[in-house]
Amino acid sequence: MATIKTRAVKLKFTGPLHMGAGKNDNYDHSGDLIRSDTIKSALYAACRNLFPEDFPDDFDLSFFKKFKVSSAFPYFGDELFLPRPLSGINVAFSDLAKNEDSKLSKRIKKIRFIATSIYEKIAAGQHLSFTEDYFDLSKQILFSRPSEKAPKILEKEIRQRVYVPRPGETNQDSVPYFIEIIHFHPRAGLWFMLEVDDNAFFNKLEAGLRILGDSGFGTDKSVGNGQFQQSISEISLNVPDKPEGKMLISLFCPPQEAIQTEYLKKSAFLTEKRSGYIVSAQNIRFRHFRRKSIYMFAEGSIFPASMPDVGKVVDLKPETLEQMHPVWRDGTAIFLPFNNL
Repeated sequence: MATIKTRAVKLKFTGPLHMGAGKNDNYDHSGDLIRSDTIKSALYAACRNLFPEDFPDDFDLSFFKKFKVSSAFPYFGDELFLPRPLSGINVAFSDLAKNEDSKLSKRIKKIRFIATSIYEKIAAGQHLSFTEDYFDLSKQILFSRPSEKAPKILEKEIRQRVYVPRPGETNQDSVPYFIEIIHFHPRAGLWFMLEVDDNAFFNKLEAGLRILGDSGFGTDKSVGNGQFQQSISEISLNVPDKPEGKMLISLFCPPQEAIQTEYLKKSAFLTEKRSGYIVSAQNIRFRHFRRKSIYMFAEGSIFPASMPDVGKVVDLKPETLEQMHPVWRDGTAIFLPFNNL
C-alpha cells in the first residue's frame, strides 16, 4: 500500500444552499454538491480581485495550472465521504438473507457516497460486510461505523418566492415560483480535496477562500445563501501502490486525442453536461448571457491506470460576444488509485 497526503477543505455553511442546474427559471431543484469546475472558477474570480498583479491578461492560464481540486462531497463530523465507484462495489449486508439478491442490488445501487476508509479497502479489492445501521437516514451515504440513530446530514426544503417586475418592465406581471434549498446538519457540510505544492500560492488560495466564504456559492447569495466558514487540514489516504485503475473525484475534460476506444472499453463512467450563466463577467452587461455548454466525465468514473489524466481548461465564451473576455472552465482533475476494476 502507498499513502497519499493532501489537504481537505471543509465548508461549514452558515445558511441555506441552492446550487442551480444552469437552466433558466428552474429553481425547484438544487444540487447537493459543488462541482470542481465551479470551485476553481470561484477561486479564480476571488483571487483575481485580491491579487490583480498575478493576472497579467485574460488569456493567462497559469492560475489554473498551479493547483487541483476535487468536487465538494458531504462530511459529517470527522467522517469524509467520496463518490461510490461507478464500476460497482463488492460489499455484503449481514442483515439481508442470502436469497435477497434483489434487495442487496437495490441497496448498493442507492449508495452515492462512501466513507474514505471504506474507499481505501474497496480500492484495494477487499470484500466488506455492513448492516443497515451504517447508513445515514437517506440510505445514500455509507459510514465506516454503525450508529444507533441514523444521522440526517441534509434536509431539502421548497420555498415559494415571487418575482417582482423591475422598473421599466411594464408588460411583466408578478410571478410566483418555487426554490429548493438545502440545510446541513450542524455537524455536516461539504468538503473538497486541494492539491497545491507552492506554499506561497496556497496562502493566496486560503485568502480567496475567506472571501468566498463571505460571498457564498450558488443562488441568492445576497440574502445569505451559500455562505460558509472554511477549515483546512491535512489528510492521508492509503491506496494501492500498483493500481490497475483510478477513480475520478473531479469533473474531467481531457483533450480529444486522449479519449481512445481502448481506454473507454475498460472504463465505467458517466458524463455531466456543464452549462449556465456568466455570473462573474467583468462587464455587467454580459452577466445574463449563457456560456457555451460542455460535457465532462463525472465523479466516481473509473478508468484504467494507463489512461492519460491530463485535463484541459476550455473557453466557453459565447461566439456572439466577440468583445468579451474568455470564460474559462477547468477540466483538470484529481484521480485516486483504484485496484478493483
